[in-house]
Amino acid sequence: SPVDIHEDDSILPGDDMFPFLVTPAIIGSVVCMALLLLFTKHRGEQEVIASDWRFTGAFIFGCALLNLACLSLIGPNTDSLCLSRMWFLNFFFVLALTPLFVKTWRFYKLLGDGTVIPRRQSISHAKTTLMMIPFILFEVLILTIFTFVDPSRAEEMLEYDDVGVTHRIVCTHENSAFFAVQVVYQGSLILVGCVLAFKTRNMKKEYRDNQQLMLTLYNIALVGTVILIVANVVKVYQGTIRIFLSVGVFWMTVFSCCVFVLPRLLQIHTRSSISSNRGRRSPPGRAQLPSA
Repeated sequence: SPVDIHEDDSILPGDDMFPFLVTPAIIGSVVCMALLLLFTKHRGEQEVIASDWRFTGAFIFGCALLNLACLSLIGPNTDSLCLSRMWFLNFFFVLALTPLFVKTWRFYKLLGDGTVIPRRQSISHAKTTLMMIPFILFEVLILTIFTFVDPSRAEEMLEYDDVGVTHRIVCTHENSAFFAVQVVYQGSLILVGCVLAFKTRNMKKEYRDNQQLMLTLYNIALVGTVILIVANVVKVYQGTIRIFLSVGVFWMTVFSCCVFVLPRLLQIHTRSSISSNRGRRSPPGRAQLPSA
């Protein structure tokens, strides 16, 4: 029977699907960087200071890098490219999420849950930054172990049906251990973030981002679930999965960055408008002649 060579498992420059992968990745990165510049431009405003702009900015920068990591999905399925995709996507995902967790943890330790007055203490930016390192190093450890034990590599497959034989080259692992470990670890990070955000639900509005954090994590969990269902339940080629992944990363990063940045910018604009209106309504006092 004839052998049909399938190329739908990879996306190459010039392919019909190429723009659908590249466009979300580039636009997502540009939008995230633009929001980061707007956010840091107003870092001296009280609304942005209260939002702990350093760690929010680190999250937004991580989102920009995660979008760029989707560009690694371009190209044929070779051992080197399969391995680089395994590293880039998982590493930058954890790198983007970690600042949110440590920021919310610091708010909780400093201000409590909002129901009682916490004891006076301070946690420096340097100490909070150091707290990010174990999360990132653990992801690096996982990736390093599987790089030697069960790396993602190119594998040739032959599929038989009534029409003929289909030849495919896909990126795959020998077993599902890597997939299971990543789901447990990254899923746990999302769960921890939700718990921290829930514990800070009673904080004063100007000192917390728990609603934004919970909305962001819910959005990430929803998009991730859809991608997992498509990848593991629906029978599609890897090229199609990569389109879903690129679009999914674009949506969850741009949406999350907007959730954190736009409300703060709106608060700044509202406060500035109120101050301006008060200034116009209060003209300079005029000297009055004493009454006869």
